Amino acid sequence: MNSIKIAVLGGDLRQSYIITELIALGYSVSAYGIKGNTQNECASISEALDGADAVILPYPISPDGVFLNAVCEDCNVRLDELFSEIKKKGVRLTFGGGLKSSVNELAEKMELNVTDYGRIEAVMIKNALCTAEGAIEIAMRELPTNLHGLATTVIGYGRIGRLLCHRLKALGCDVCVAARRSEALAAAETEGMRVTSLKALGSSIKKADIIFNTAPSLVLDKHALAVISADCLIIDLASAPGGVDFSEAERLGLKVIWALSLPGKYAPKSAASIICDEVTSHIENAFHLTRNL
Repeated sequence: MNSIKIAVLGGDLRQSYIITELIALGYSVSAYGIKGNTQNECASISEALDGADAVILPYPISPDGVFLNAVCEDCNVRLDELFSEIKKKGVRLTFGGGLKSSVNELAEKMELNVTDYGRIEAVMIKNALCTAEGAIEIAMRELPTNLHGLATTVIGYGRIGRLLCHRLKALGCDVCVAARRSEALAAAETEGMRVTSLKALGSSIKKADIIFNTAPSLVLDKHALAVISADCLIIDLASAPGGVDFSEAERLGLKVIWALSLPGKYAPKSAASIICDEVTSHIENAFHLTRNL
């Protein structure tokens, strides 16, 4: 047991698993407003923050930029009030994930430094793996056939797209990568994928059994959707506002699944370990702690 107390506030099962890991690492932990959590639950935010040296907020911190992402009875916690309480309690370190610009602006206005663990490169890379595996699980669940031999198009070849393509290929899928950047297409081609530019996307998606989109922009517009087979499954992994014209897809009768926050839904325990490793590393450095291995 070390002398550091961490308050874990709001969020989904990732936060619950984070609490378990922190306790195992010897931290004193308090909690409030977490889905599925029964450990060290406090009656209020103020109680949870009493004596806390650090606070871990959820991913995302807020769904609307106004209220904390929390699950509990009557816990509509405003971010401005939460940030004020964190400052009043003298909490030294504040962490959260998926900070919107409005949340960043609020934190800056209140002179509160919030570290966005969702933008730490190691977290993004490891979360990409959770997302890729989660996307494949969705495809397996939704389709009445094996994935082996299916024609798949993956739009985007970043962290998620790359991991997804290699796993699809290992499952025996015919994988075509569509991307805007020439260097992304070159990387995909040298790694054994078929490639096409976004300008020529129609020729690939016309034959696709599954389309995975990872590009954070509207790529499957009404013109692209018009050539897609009625039996094709579209899985959009892009954050809001997504990469699909959803209303047009519905009009055409196409099946689209907008799969957001897959690390928290598909692999919450793994996602929690990813976050916990990085956050505790920052805490150990700040407080000059040595972890007992």
